[in-house]
Amino acid sequence: MTQREWCTPEEMKRACDFVLSDIGPKEVDALYVYGNTPDNERSVLPVVAEAYKEGYASKILLCGGGQYAPQGVCAYSGGEAWALNLVERGVPESSIILLPRPPLSHTGTEADRLVLWAQKHRISKMGITAYRQHQIRAFVNTIAAIKRYGGAIKIFNRPGAPLPWFENVIFSQGNI
Repeated sequence: MTQREWCTPEEMKRACDFVLSDIGPKEVDALYVYGNTPDNERSVLPVVAEAYKEGYASKILLCGGGQYAPQGVCAYSGGEAWALNLVERGVPESSIILLPRPPLSHTGTEADRLVLWAQKHRISKMGITAYRQHQIRAFVNTIAAIKRYGGAIKIFNRPGAPLPWFENVIFSQGNI
């Protein structure tokens, strides 16, 4: 390992396998859905609705605010749009909580807001969901925020569904 590497390729593979296939508990106190582009929301919103219906989480947490398009590209449809989508999928509006969106919104600032909210509301077991390619980054940022702010929140992964392999997807920076 060089001085710049923080883990070996084998350690990274094991971490990825863990994040994407960990079963976790049957129930958590709340499930947070990390924001992503409209192309990727079809990976997470059905999974979140199903998790609610299965009793995995009685509270669904979303990054609030309207559409977020910092560089002219829709990076996120917004918490209100996602809440409507989840209600259409059978999640009661009373079970959806919109957390304030940071002015500069990205995975790290979402993780900070999430962890501070969870501490304030005494959440001990939290599920997180993102589209599969983003789940590892969401997990690492959430753990880093817990380390930064302290607390004993346990984080569990509930990755989004895989998307079709050969379809183009727009990511938040406008890249395919």
